[in-house]
Amino acid sequence: MSDVLVLMAVRFPESLVQRVRAVSPRLKVEVHPASDASELPGHLLPDVEILYTVRALPDPEAAPSLRWIQFHYAGIDHVADHPLLRGDVRITTLSGAAVPQMAEFVLMAMLGLGRRLPRLERDRADKRWAENRFDRFRPIDLDGSTVGIVGYGSVGREVARLCRAFGARVLATARGTERQVFCRSLGAEIAIDPGGDLAEAVREATGGRGADVVYDTVGGDAFDAATRCIAHEGRLLVVGFASGRWGRPDPAHLVTRNYSIIGVMPSGYDRETKRSAQAELLAYRRRGGLRVPFEPPVAFDALPEGLERLARREVLGKLVLQVP
Repeated sequence: MSDVLVLMAVRFPESLVQRVRAVSPRLKVEVHPASDASELPGHLLPDVEILYTVRALPDPEAAPSLRWIQFHYAGIDHVADHPLLRGDVRITTLSGAAVPQMAEFVLMAMLGLGRRLPRLERDRADKRWAENRFDRFRPIDLDGSTVGIVGYGSVGREVARLCRAFGARVLATARGTERQVFCRSLGAEIAIDPGGDLAEAVREATGGRGADVVYDTVGGDAFDAATRCIAHEGRLLVVGFASGRWGRPDPAHLVTRNYSIIGVMPSGYDRETKRSAQAELLAYRRRGGLRVPFEPPVAFDALPEGLERLARREVLGKLVLQVP
């Protein structure tokens, strides 16, 4: 069998590169960091079969042997119009790879907003002892709150498990009976089909109050529906736009409902903050409050079929690749 040339256009520690090479003696791994197509090694492109990249993509004619592109991030909207994405080349991303980290950050954002940390930080920076501080900093407990999760994917499921461990009631959106049953098995009290009137279904499930926290990975129309069913002084966490369109906040609606919108991105926080949040979550796991559902392991030779299952949205739990 012939060798497989792998081009990594991202700089990795040599120890990680060696682990990739150790997967199979057929893999010939070349590392050439590149921020755009002009920096890709032209003399290697005709024989490259696997490309690992952030955004550097060659023209299809320059890489006739290319069969698989693995992107370094989950989102690939920045290259969505490239001709390689419309051909026969297999495309995979890191979607789901940072599930624990994203979910931990979401939970940290929920707790931080509930404890009025943005207000506290502003007063600290202004060196101001706030008047009416007991009302101004009155916390909103996650325990007993209703959390709506729009987009019950791998990160959404992890967020649901964390919220349940903190005593929150979880409402999830999921299409089809099988996914709704799966959602409920993981702690969602109610699973709602997003194809109907999502806002009305959430209001009905909460006795007209609405969701105290909404976690949105979908954006677009789902974001609009979330704003129509969020509780007074609720928190809307914007995580992604799987629908292809970011949500568009209405300032007038924000004012009349007094809810908060916060972007969720783990970067920007120091290591100690992340370590503290992770330690608290690991403590919940040790007490049995968190669990992760796994699918049967996929043999290395069956990797293409495993990727196809992911693309067809047939995977409900975690899909694990078994490396020889």
